[in-house]
Amino acid sequence: MLRVAGSGIDDDGAKQIGKLVTLEQLDLAHTWISVKGLADLAGLTNLKLLNLSRCQRLRATDMAPLAGISSLEVVSLNGCRIGDRAVDALKKLPKLKFLQLDNTDVTPAAIRMLRDTLRQARVVSPALAS
Repeated sequence: MLRVAGSGIDDDGAKQIGKLVTLEQLDLAHTWISVKGLADLAGLTNLKLLNLSRCQRLRATDMAPLAGISSLEVVSLNGCRIGDRAVDALKKLPKLKFLQLDNTDVTPAAIRMLRDTLRQARVVSPALAS
């Protein structure tokens, strides 16, 4: 587990982290990563857990690189400025078991779509009771 939460890591740091190809768990909560940094993490093919909670530079349209990390099992996007447009990338994670979407703008309808698509995953959001 690499924990750099709250450290001020940005896209340049994510580029370096992206070289740690055996990494399985990564906590980037409260960092300055953006879509560029997410793209640099796409090569982490062993990554199972990714915490992006409260990464304020991430937007719904920035989630596409996540779809390239097909090994992901646990993703936390709590407090990110994302909405329904993020669902397209999230539903492409075949091994996802747990997804946290607290304090986002993802609507109940999109949560239901995620739950229907990712039947193996527990999708947690106050927008729609578990």
